[in-house]
Amino acid sequence: MNCTFKNGIKNVQRCNSSQTFGTSLLPGYSFYVSDKVIDAVHVFARGLHQVLKATCPTLSNCEQTTKISGSLLLDTIRNSSIPSVDGRRVDIDSEGEVKGGYTFHYVIPGNKIGTWQNINIGSWLGRLKMNSSSISVLKSISVKAQCSEPCKDNKIKQRIPEKPVCCWTCVECPAGSIAINETTCYACGQGYLANEQTRKCIKIQKLFYSLDKRISKLLVIPPLVLSVLGIVCLLSTLCIFIKFNANPLVKASGRELCFLLLTGLLLSFLFPVVCICRPSRFKCRTQFILDSLPLTISLVPIAMKTNRVVRIFDPRRRITDQPSFARPLPQIILSILLISIQIVLLLALVIMQFPKEKIVYFLSTEVHLVCSTTQTQILFAHVYNLILIIICTYYGFRVRNTPSKFNEAKCIAFAMYALCVMIVAFFVVFVVAATGSSNEILQQAIQSYRVVLLAHVILFCFFAPKVYMVLFQRERIKTHQISINEETAAVCNSQTHQVLVR
Repeated sequence: MNCTFKNGIKNVQRCNSSQTFGTSLLPGYSFYVSDKVIDAVHVFARGLHQVLKATCPTLSNCEQTTKISGSLLLDTIRNSSIPSVDGRRVDIDSEGEVKGGYTFHYVIPGNKIGTWQNINIGSWLGRLKMNSSSISVLKSISVKAQCSEPCKDNKIKQRIPEKPVCCWTCVECPAGSIAINETTCYACGQGYLANEQTRKCIKIQKLFYSLDKRISKLLVIPPLVLSVLGIVCLLSTLCIFIKFNANPLVKASGRELCFLLLTGLLLSFLFPVVCICRPSRFKCRTQFILDSLPLTISLVPIAMKTNRVVRIFDPRRRITDQPSFARPLPQIILSILLISIQIVLLLALVIMQFPKEKIVYFLSTEVHLVCSTTQTQILFAHVYNLILIIICTYYGFRVRNTPSKFNEAKCIAFAMYALCVMIVAFFVVFVVAATGSSNEILQQAIQSYRVVLLAHVILFCFFAPKVYMVLFQRERIKTHQISINEETAAVCNSQTHQVLVR
């Protein structure tokens, strides 16, 4: 087709069939030429040519066809395939849309600083066609044709404003979340931990007060060691009392009350062992009862002993009067009745709220399995024990001035003073731990320390002097009885009738 311009238009270069666009539209140069505009003009010219040829086949004397309908031209262009000036084909569908065609370029730095070079590596015109020669050249080039590196280590992509879509920054997923794809973080629920390597949510293993390596050994090992040591000392004391059952000092100590006292101490020493068991309904209820009942079983005999000593050495009592409830059987019956008060209190507290296992989400990385015992239950469970401690301390203070040869009074007073100091100290620590931290494993460790240390104080203060006298100074026991008779007949007769005659 020959292109001509109307007469009168000057200074316009005419084109003929021998002229071409040169290399401007060859592959590798389309970044600098608006090839889509050229294709559009070329498609329009081809469609116009077909319309003119259809209305005026000879393409001569076609003045009557100068007015061409736009709809006719559009219908001609649709569903056509027209060759482009650079050798491609421009395919147009029934809707007048041009089917996509793509040319792939790899941009590398040029020979000069600040310059770039485009390497054509393929195209897409209905099918993929790669330029193998260009790709082989790129193998020797180490330049990366990307704006940002792929995200790793549980990170997601975050677009950089005002930059191409291929540019992003890598953002770490929040704690407890995993990256499920390149742009989304998924938050693991409570009780699950994000594994950044496998990008999976893993169920956190429940942690409870035990010998688990995740728990500090200082919270678990010392109470257990003290528990084992206390049981060994207690059994040794029990064997000595049984072997020397007829010894005057053993008889004077009130053997029945001593055995009841040792029973309470044995239960106290078993408390740390119960604590390290896995929480369950049975374990939680047993632990709740052993937290206070053993101390009650230990304090009631002490209260009975101190009360008896006060009544025996009461200067207002006539020497011939027999103190009431002074013999072993009535004292044991009265002790059981007093202990029953604590049992009823504990049963009421258990019925009000049954202790059972519960899960506590302490941290995002820790799940604690503990007992559901409340602080209120623990405090109410020890109210009766506090009353007994006050009574025992009061009696211990009153018996401090008993005859100098009656050494048990001083041991009782010292034991009660020590118990009061330890109870106050542990109460302060427990309140601080309960209000300042939700770590119930720490609170359980404090309970274990409290129970076993109080039991050691009672065992040492009440039985260590007696065991020492029975094993190493038995001859002084007889001398002591004679000297009392010689020193004060009134006190001796009262004391002898009370503690030696069975």
